[in-house]
Amino acid sequence: MRDALPGVGLAMPWMKWDGGRYWLNDIGHRTYYLRRTVGGIRYDVNTGATTDRGALEQLKRFEADPSAYHPAGPHREPLRLTPVLIDQFVLFSEVEKRNSKPWVRRQRKWLNWWAGLLKGTDLRQVKLGEHVVPALDSVKLGGRRARVATLKAFYSWLQKRRHAISAVENPVASYAIAQSTPKQWTVTRVIPEVDHTATLLAIRPHWIPHVILLHGVGLHISELLRFARAGEIHEDGTGGAVLTFLHKSGRPHLTRIEPHLLQHAQAVRKGGGFSESRLYRAIRDACGKAGVPRFGPGSYRHTFATRKTIEGAFVQSVSDYMGHQSAQTTKRFYATLAAPPIPRGPGSAPPPVVGQAPAA
Repeated sequence: MRDALPGVGLAMPWMKWDGGRYWLNDIGHRTYYLRRTVGGIRYDVNTGATTDRGALEQLKRFEADPSAYHPAGPHREPLRLTPVLIDQFVLFSEVEKRNSKPWVRRQRKWLNWWAGLLKGTDLRQVKLGEHVVPALDSVKLGGRRARVATLKAFYSWLQKRRHAISAVENPVASYAIAQSTPKQWTVTRVIPEVDHTATLLAIRPHWIPHVILLHGVGLHISELLRFARAGEIHEDGTGGAVLTFLHKSGRPHLTRIEPHLLQHAQAVRKGGGFSESRLYRAIRDACGKAGVPRFGPGSYRHTFATRKTIEGAFVQSVSDYMGHQSAQTTKRFYATLAAPPIPRGPGSAPPPVVGQAPAA
């Protein structure tokens, strides 16, 4: 059997062995996995073995007591939340998960916070009711969500990537993160056109193409940065173009732009990488100079989604254009205060598709 690695064109082989399957990489190294169902429980574990002999020894130990099996053996060294372990997780979060740098910095911050509270406790012995919940009792709801989300991501990494703990040793696997009501449900984040224009007149000229592109395309600031660093512009022969850059998941993302945005896209790409924090401050400072309510780059994304929805575009079309995995994301977090489109009579044109030029 051959499976393709996500994001990699070359297919690499999965091969069968007595205990399940092993992975054969492109230089011939093997990694053995146990795949068995015992008593209705499905086991799919990386044994850590790289030879037939080592894998068979792991299989013997597994068959002796499946529920107690662990690749490292019954007498494992305590697993503690050390700076080295935090560094390894943060690297995984940034490089493999492609999380934003601000979120990665916050993850490091909260893991250091957890390390101070756990005080060297074996991570396999951490209990939800004994260690996690009491630590959160004195934390406000907003800060609690980030701390729990970080801990859940960290334990998931230990279990599914490092295979350092079992599922029953994950204390937060079923712990739900309390959700707050999105701010945009009660307060609009749409930027009035007059405020956008006033801000453009007040901002430093260097940032004008960036702001115009945010306003006209609805990119997230991290997407704008990825385009500026390594994106491509493919002109379509009609004056418009398609911007190509990598989504945070690693897959290519294509965004069609209208002709009046082409020169601004070219200026952003020519300028290359930029500081997200400096762009954020430049927009906030320009708001102050223009005398309009302050907003950040993210408000342009909300403005775009709401504007397109009011114009009558299907939410699914807006969702696809913005790169959301589900239209529910668009409904919940973006176009929540958009007025419904005017009902269309028989024979009228269908709702516009975002990113396509209107019919003549």
